[in-house]
Amino acid sequence: MQQDRFHITRDHIVSLVDGIFTCAMTLMFFSVNLPKGSENLTRAQLHKDLLNSLQNFANYLIVFFILILLWIRYHSRFHYIRHTDRKHLWINVMLCMSIIIIPFSTSLANDFIDDWLVQLIFSLNMLMIFLAFKVNWSYVTKSPGLIDANTITNGEIALIKKTGNYECFIAILAVTTAFIYPSFTVYVFILMPLAAFIAARTSVRK
Repeated sequence: MQQDRFHITRDHIVSLVDGIFTCAMTLMFFSVNLPKGSENLTRAQLHKDLLNSLQNFANYLIVFFILILLWIRYHSRFHYIRHTDRKHLWINVMLCMSIIIIPFSTSLANDFIDDWLVQLIFSLNMLMIFLAFKVNWSYVTKSPGLIDANTITNGEIALIKKTGNYECFIAILAVTTAFIYPSFTVYVFILMPLAAFIAARTSVRK
């Protein structure tokens, strides 16, 4: 371990990631397109604009809920981590970068719901996050001394890895959906809560 020469602790990383999640969740609100008032706006047009805003708001709720789930999973996994190192720090920096992009890719997805390229960018952004989670967990479980082996079993480590695999599969499914049915891309991520459930059901507990 390079504990003496590397002075950034796990708590510093947790604080950084918490701040990034907070910023992303706050900026997410600006991805909602609200109707703009004008003197020539009729009641019928207002109602039409409100209906059009519903899908934007639904997309906002879905992505916000995903960020909440990711934040919970990050802390539940970081609970087992006792130390960190430079490589682990930079993996988390890449995770932060992919998270802070989410408000902007979501805003694009809301503005151009039927555009396949825009939806592809959004789904690739989500895939980046899931891959960063997967690489993060894979690194700490393979690096001696980063995880407290007394607080987690091999079965739990394998379960978290399998959950990460299912999350990446969902993101890849969203990438495919972007080409076929762009306006439905965001809704694919509703399946995300099922990842942990399916992983638990298919895992052989040791």
